[in-house]
Amino acid sequence: KCLNHESGCKFTGTKKELERHLDNECEEQETGCPFEGCGERNHRTVISQHKTGCAFRKVPCDHCTQGVPFNAMVQHLSVCDKVPVPCPNGCGQNPPRGELSVHKETDCGEETVSCEVPGCGQQVKRKEMEGHEEESMKKHMRLLTTQLLTNKRETQLLINKRETTKIVKVYMPEYETKAAGLNKGDRLTSAAFSFQNWRFHIWVYPKGEIIASEGKASV
Repeated sequence: KCLNHESGCKFTGTKKELERHLDNECEEQETGCPFEGCGERNHRTVISQHKTGCAFRKVPCDHCTQGVPFNAMVQHLSVCDKVPVPCPNGCGQNPPRGELSVHKETDCGEETVSCEVPGCGQQVKRKEMEGHEEESMKKHMRLLTTQLLTNKRETQLLINKRETTKIVKVYMPEYETKAAGLNKGDRLTSAAFSFQNWRFHIWVYPKGEIIASEGKASV
């Protein structure tokens, strides 16, 4: 006979069956809520109903799918790396929080960036860089010629010193999505990396440069 027979449980069985019944089945047996942090205790039938609305029950985050206690979801959303957040530069895009720094470094049109031509030093918003490059073409050609001569000398020195090659993994987030919306001649810019005290970016033209053959990407 069940220990909770006076409360209405009709179970009868062996001692071993009774133990299993009390541990897992008896609706009149007092038990605790299984969710971590919840101290609720009541009859199993009441706890079963309680669990569906327990503040400590785990629910999946809509952005990262991590299981989060219901009563901690607001706090989780304030730090979750997958939650879209407005770009602080006001560019109108909402990258995931964890990719915000990469967005600013490689994609944000409102981010102030330095002209990549060595010796120029001009700083403009990324969306204005193309105009700067067109306006400063003659100046840039002079600077690049000087830099090419310098690089030639430095390259020879590196060969003489038998410097090893540096292998770099270039990260371009959401490449396929961004590339799909580009036209021929449009480019994507990688995150910056350093080598021999110089700062580099990789420019990728998914549909190719203007002079590239059809169907060919350019780097």
